[in-house]
Amino acid sequence: MFAISIAAKYEKIVRTTLIDYAEKCHLNFQIYAESNLKRMNSKVSLGDLRGYALNFGLKPSKPIQGIKKSTIFHELLESRRKAIKIERGLDLGIIYGNLFTWRHSHTHSGTIPASFDDENNSHGIAKNVIEAFVEAFESE
Repeated sequence: MFAISIAAKYEKIVRTTLIDYAEKCHLNFQIYAESNLKRMNSKVSLGDLRGYALNFGLKPSKPIQGIKKSTIFHELLESRRKAIKIERGLDLGIIYGNLFTWRHSHTHSGTIPASFDDENNSHGIAKNVIEAFVEAFESE
């Protein structure tokens, strides 16, 4: 059940970050972003976040293996991913994805596939994705 709250919070942070960034660029861009992101349901997968970074025009970064076009977000995310892999032996992408899988399971089938502790521990790691996203947009 905690995963539902976490996912909603992540969605709100992403939406706010994108709108704030658009506002810094141009008033019309802010209006466009607000209207298009109003109904952002579950559009915060790693692929979605990478797409926002590209589509919102974050500066390109040095090439990252396996990624054709990369931005500062990709670079920050990759750095955090490597650190978590080394420090904890965990895959940041899988942990992040688990929260949304658990939220989906609870919301649509009423099952609780993970304990509160599992969800809370995963949030402690997965928040690195959101922190990297915000940091990338605030650095522009």
